[in-house]
Amino acid sequence: MLGSTIRIRAKSGEAPRRPLSMAPQTALEGTLLNGTYRLDQLIGWGAAGAVYRATHMELGETFAVKVVGRSTCDLQARRLIREARTACAIEHEHIVEVYDLGQTEEGQMFIVMELLEGCDLWQLQEQGNDEESPPQPLEDAETRDIVSQLLDGLSAAHDAGVVHRDIKPENVFVSERDGRRVVKLVDFGLSKLLEAQDPELTAPGTIVGTPIYMSPEHTRSSGLIDARSDIYSTGVLMYELLSGRPPFEATRFFEVVFKHMKETPQDLGDLRPDLPREVVRVVHRALAKDPDERFQSAREMRAAWQQAWSQSSGRPEEDAPAAARPRRPRPRMSTLLAALLHV
Repeated sequence: MLGSTIRIRAKSGEAPRRPLSMAPQTALEGTLLNGTYRLDQLIGWGAAGAVYRATHMELGETFAVKVVGRSTCDLQARRLIREARTACAIEHEHIVEVYDLGQTEEGQMFIVMELLEGCDLWQLQEQGNDEESPPQPLEDAETRDIVSQLLDGLSAAHDAGVVHRDIKPENVFVSERDGRRVVKLVDFGLSKLLEAQDPELTAPGTIVGTPIYMSPEHTRSSGLIDARSDIYSTGVLMYELLSGRPPFEATRFFEVVFKHMKETPQDLGDLRPDLPREVVRVVHRALAKDPDERFQSAREMRAAWQQAWSQSSGRPEEDAPAAARPRRPRPRMSTLLAALLHV
């Protein structure tokens, strides 16, 4: 929360993330799913289910398992299936890997994913801040690297005909592998296939997603959007990472929707006069109200993002080093992707 302004971060119609201390006593820790996966530790939960660190009993390998609750509606179960199928279809370094999809004898659906060590972008921003203060901008080199990897993964998703529809810091997971930062795009439960419609998952006129990151066209209808909507949401995220706050905030859902549709965001250069003007232009182009005025693909946007930074530094156009930052220590956590905390 910023002063009296509510940061509308939860998905439309959902409550915000809840701490593990509030988890129900009926957690499934110790349960063996289909004789294969032992649920060892609860690491995330929400209205529709929970995420566990789990062990494959035969292989001895550790995974993250997302389990949908018994009382969950059929819509949530079908979204879980879509999430699994979508992630499997993309197969990219910057997309969370899904290994299995199953259903218990009691009728509970679950998916098995890679277990990531690290934290999501929202948690990364919050490090070193107290509860009342807003997140601070990340270091520019770090933001450059994270956004580049995110756009790389988003390009792969769009190439596969998938629109994510819920790009936000909580769905961008930052892990480390062999001393190298690796960004993973997670939670494809609200994704949309560009060449297919499923009215049972997205009914006409229905709005799904997270208001503070929605594109103007997304606020009108979740079903009538394309990959350029993800471009806009990524622009919101970039603005927030570079300035410490999103371009639009409000106390009510429809107030933030109106701002996305009608208002011009404050010039990022006013908030960060030290930023290269080329970088500011990339962010504001991504935030154009008209999809035709934005970058037309994540790949085009990534190229412009890299060029903007290289022009300002005088260095050849290339990815920023992906080493983990030495600043502010990260909490030690094994999150089934805090990613999937939006279960």
